[in-house]
Amino acid sequence: MGGPDASPRLGTSRPRNVPRWEVRLKSVAARAAATTALLVLLGLAPPARAQFNSIAPPFAKLTGGYVWGSLGYHDLNHPERFYLADRHPFVRGGFAALLGPFGGQPDTTVTLDSVRTSVEWVQGTPSTPGAMRVDTMRTVHAVRSHHTLPGRDGWVSLAVGYQYVGAYRVDLSGSDGTLKSTFPVGGFYASAFFGPFPVWHASRSFFWYATLGASLLQLSEANGSSAGTLVRFDTERALAPEASLLLGWRAHRGVRVIGGICAQHIRWSSIRYSSPSAVPLTDPVLRQLPEGLRLTSIQFNLGVSFDASDLFGK
Repeated sequence: MGGPDASPRLGTSRPRNVPRWEVRLKSVAARAAATTALLVLLGLAPPARAQFNSIAPPFAKLTGGYVWGSLGYHDLNHPERFYLADRHPFVRGGFAALLGPFGGQPDTTVTLDSVRTSVEWVQGTPSTPGAMRVDTMRTVHAVRSHHTLPGRDGWVSLAVGYQYVGAYRVDLSGSDGTLKSTFPVGGFYASAFFGPFPVWHASRSFFWYATLGASLLQLSEANGSSAGTLVRFDTERALAPEASLLLGWRAHRGVRVIGGICAQHIRWSSIRYSSPSAVPLTDPVLRQLPEGLRLTSIQFNLGVSFDASDLFGK
């Protein structure tokens, strides 16, 4: 009797283990694609007055979108410092919906109405000889003038969206702790754009912005190593402030090319460490890991913004 055939059957497949970073990357890509599709649909909608008037605030101020990318420089060994000599800059991308501008004032018309009344005594011919006749004549003059005080456009716009860095690297060693890791980081983004202001002695097509904003960032199941020991760590949610100085160019009606420099600071005050395997981390390894992370970077941005009313309006 022949034994059962031990060779694998044709057409069968074994389950494949998908890395967690791949699952997180696909999740972030799906969210970014869904948000981008929503912004495109909002931008392509016909800008009819009736439609804009029916949208309740604050969506009535939704005017366009902003998409940008940047190269970021930081110090791997001392990430809390500003550093521009990084040979391997990271890449950041983001998109946002633009609301505003706010703070504008319409033209003001000042109207002056004045009335001047004058009374004169006029001697007339008396009906009786020897008598005196005096008549009163009233004259009314109406004066009307008006003056228009020019208003100003809004100078504050809000950008609300999402930003993502694919590979942020740190290589810490010393008294602050030992940790070497490359991790993705992304989160929701909001910023206030102050401007646009004209560029001195330049064409009206050029303008500049000053921005202040922040991102809500958190690390989840990031991998790293400390003195040859593999570790996994998580952080709390933290606000990462940033400031930018941007120069813009009106390339087309409703389309602006915007580039500039940005400084960002991320601080996670507490980190939770665990082992990627079933063996827990030893006390010596835990003592040499940093308690927090501070990441400071200089980024050079380049992006495009569009105004839906100018781009699709008549």
